[in-house]
Order: sequence, then structure tokens, then C-alpha cells
Amino acid sequence: MACILIVDDDHRFRKYLNRTLHSAGHTVEEASSGEEAIRRIQSGQKPHMVFLDLMMPGMDGHQTLAGLLRLDPGLRVVILSGRNTPVDIVKAIKAGAMDYLTKEAKPAEIRATTERCAAWETSAAKPSPAGERAEPGCLFISAAMREIQAIADRVADIPVKILLLGASGTGKDMLARYIHSRSDRKDHPFVKVNCAALPAELVESELFGHEKGAFTGAAQSRKGKFEQAGQGSLYLDEIGELPPNTQAKLLQALEDDEYPRLGGSGYKKITARIIAATNKNLVEALEKGAFRQDLYYRLRAVTITLPPLCDRREEIGPLSLSFWQEFAQEFGIPTPLIPPDLVTALQDYRWPGNIRELKNLIREFVIFGNPEILASRLLARPAPPVTRPAPPPADVREIQATAAAGMKDCSRVARQEVEREMILNALEETHWNRKRAAEKLKVSYKAFRNKLRELSIEKARREDGI
Repeated sequence: MACILIVDDDHRFRKYLNRTLHSAGHTVEEASSGEEAIRRIQSGQKPHMVFLDLMMPGMDGHQTLAGLLRLDPGLRVVILSGRNTPVDIVKAIKAGAMDYLTKEAKPAEIRATTERCAAWETSAAKPSPAGERAEPGCLFISAAMREIQAIADRVADIPVKILLLGASGTGKDMLARYIHSRSDRKDHPFVKVNCAALPAELVESELFGHEKGAFTGAAQSRKGKFEQAGQGSLYLDEIGELPPNTQAKLLQALEDDEYPRLGGSGYKKITARIIAATNKNLVEALEKGAFRQDLYYRLRAVTITLPPLCDRREEIGPLSLSFWQEFAQEFGIPTPLIPPDLVTALQDYRWPGNIRELKNLIREFVIFGNPEILASRLLARPAPPVTRPAPPPADVREIQATAAAGMKDCSRVARQEVEREMILNALEETHWNRKRAAEKLKVSYKAFRNKLRELSIEKARREDGI
């Protein structure tokens, strides 16, 4: 539980925020001005977090933020904005704020932001030895992405397979790394495989490895990606591009939970968490026979569909700032200011290439440093229709929506649907070995058996003759 200081000249909003945070178990203090907040910190008050209004008489939010961070550089500050103006928000985040909220935020959003800021401090203090890090919080600003974050946080430590869907450039790679960084596997490798970039004749060797002499040119044994991932996460990007024969071999490995190296006789155990992603419409690919139905159902224990960037405009400003700082540091160029005209152009453009297109354009700006030309080019660009993937099947959408609401807030029926899906996947993966399935889901065997009876899973199995 955190000690939180609210800085806002609006008495009614301070009380609303105080009640919301206090009900979540936090200790809350209030200041009605920036000057009062600075005095409190100078006198020795040490809040864990500050909720700071931008628009205040006297010392405004930007001035107060600078003063607070001078006194305590590690202070976590959440900006409160009544206008949701991208220029102000980007300026505040660039100055050191950790997150922002609009004053229309619901209690659930306020609590989620508080928890997320607390989690960022923990993850920042414990970087992964594998060199991975949690992706910037600006990925989870919009309501749609906050729902996705709730799903990711919920399943991060549950060893079920995850399928990420969405158009190219929507952030599937970033989300996969976020899930890994939030899981108990974060100290183990995160291994990415671009299935579309692998020659068909080498896919099996890349995934499963090979023994010396397995094929012409195999001068020595080699570990495959499954083995390299170990107990970490294996990210199969562009899974929809796998050739049919490799789909069959991957399915067999996932069903058996083990695989042989190419040219070998022994079997290697699969210990990595599998995350797959594609920008293809897999439902359409199933109908055309281009993707195996059994592999699709094996991979989609939890399915997350990322919306296009044009449906997440709140993230354009913070993402731009994040890329700005990244490239300025990479090229050794002083971080440029963000001209208002360019921010407006970034907000108005439809981004058919999504986050990838935004990142490439920011790289160009940092290198050439001419915001007027880039703004005019953005405004002149034709914005082709955004191609969106077909929604996942109805049962997947139901599970996804249920998870996003949070297990505590789900109705009993909806919660049971999520539990049933996870349990059935664990049972299938362990060939209905109940003890191994319980271990996979990290619950006691007794609790697992009780849940089987509660959900009538064993009864249904007997009736179906399984």
C-alpha cells in the first residue's frame, strides 16, 4: 500500500480521488497548490506517489513537477489533465512524469494506474539478466490497451499458450516482451523466432535443433530455439507463415510436450512458455486449409487482439516521445522539443502502418530535425483504409472480455468459463494427467480435483466417452 499526495486546487476532485485511493487501502494526503506540495516535500514528507493537476493558479503543474523531481528524482508522478491535450501530456512525460489520467477517469482506471506505477518501480529495480525490460507504459494508456494489460497481467504467471492477433505494427512484439517481463520466467531468456523469415527447409532445424551429420552441412550439433529458450519464453512471430509440414511437426511437439532434434533419437522436454503472433486472419486461413485447425486451437488458450493505432490515439503522443528519446540517445543528438504543429499532425494522421510507421517517422525526424517538412508531409499523405483482422471466434472474445474485467469482478458464470478453458487446455497438454495439469496451473492437486467436480469436467468426459 502506498502513501499518496494529491495536488489539485479543485476541492471536489481531491475528495473524489482521496476516497477512491483510500478505499484501495492507500494512505492519502492532500495539497491545494503546487507551492504547498513543494513545502511538504521540503519539510520531510516522503510520499511514494503524487497525483498532480496540470492546470493550477500560481505554480502550475509543469513547474510543480520540475520542483518535485529536483527534490526527489525518483518520485513517481501521475499527471491529472482535465483537457487531455497531447502537447501538455507529452511535455509532462518528457519532464519525468510516469503516467497520466484524465479527470473523467473511473475508479477502476485510477486504481489500475496506481498499481501499474508501483509495479514499474519494482521491474525497473530488477532488470532481467537476459537483457529484456518491460516496455514503456505509454503502450497501455488507452482504455482498449488497459483492458489488454489486465489480461496480460492475469495470465503472465499461468503457463498457458498465448496467441496475439492484430495488424502489422500494432505492438504484438512489445506485448509479448511485456508478458515475459511480468512473469516468473523474466530471469530466463526471451527468444524470438520470425517464422516468415526462415527458409522452409531450415524451419525444423531452427526450432528443434539438429545433430551433427543430420543433413549436408551440419558439421556440428546445434540447439534449436525451443532449447535456447529453456524455462523462459519462446515467441513465435508470424506463426501464420509456417509451411504445412512444419505446422504438423510443431503441433506434435506441443501435444507431446517434447521433441527430437533433427537427426537425433532422444527427446528434449519443452519447458518454455509459448507465445505466438500473426497479422493474418487465421479464421479465414482455417477455412482455406492454409492453417491447421488443431494447431490453432492448441495455440489459442488465451487470445489477445491488438487494435490499430488509429483506435488508440491517446498513445500517439507518449509513444512519439519514447521513440524520440530512444533515437536521440542512439544517434547522440540532443533530444529536440516537440513542436505543437507536428504533434497535431501526428494525432490527425491515420497511421495505416501503426506503431512501426510512427517509429520510422520519428527516427527520420531525429536524424534530419525538420518538423515543418515532416508535418506537411504527414498532412499530405493519403491515408489508405486500415486493414483490420477479423475478430476472433465468439468463444475467444468471451474469454478475452472476461479476463479483461479482472477475475475479482467477473460474474460466477463468466469466471467459470475462463477457468474451464484453462483447465481443459492444461488437461489436453498433459494427456489428462490431473496431477501434471495441476502443477502446470500452479494449484494444489486437491483444489484442482475440487474444481473438476465444480465444473463437471470429469462427468462430461465420461459422458462423451473420452
